[in-house]
Amino acid sequence: MPESMPSLDLLGEEVRRELDAYLRHTDAVETKAGVVLAAAGALTALGSQSSWRVPALIVSVLAALAAVRVLWPGVLPRRALRETRDAYLRSERRFTELMLLDSGIEVVEATQRNLHIKTLWLKRAGCLLALAAALHAVGTIVFVAGGRT
Repeated sequence: MPESMPSLDLLGEEVRRELDAYLRHTDAVETKAGVVLAAAGALTALGSQSSWRVPALIVSVLAALAAVRVLWPGVLPRRALRETRDAYLRSERRFTELMLLDSGIEVVEATQRNLHIKTLWLKRAGCLLALAAALHAVGTIVFVAGGRT
């Protein structure tokens, strides 16, 4: 059987590299969500006395909630290590490596799906933050220009 799977080690390395890349990307997306959350918090503290402040605050809160959604931890499949040990302890090494490779692929696929969802929510949070900032800016300009609305 060892000769029947000559690429197993190479595939295992590639799965590990892919998982590491997705985890790094997830960390970057979550860092950006933290920045959006902080900026949304700052925008809620700012604003003019104009009537534009209320919609700007609402949109700021929505941006913060979208950023929190990005920061919410996703659920990844995990191996039951004790059960895996018990099931594969007496199996041939390459067969066990193949099983571990398959479960590693499942983890990579779940991480990819989780990252896709986080990225979509980050985009929403960023758009909402930009809208909140625009509402604050317009409201301030209108108030300062004498419109006082």
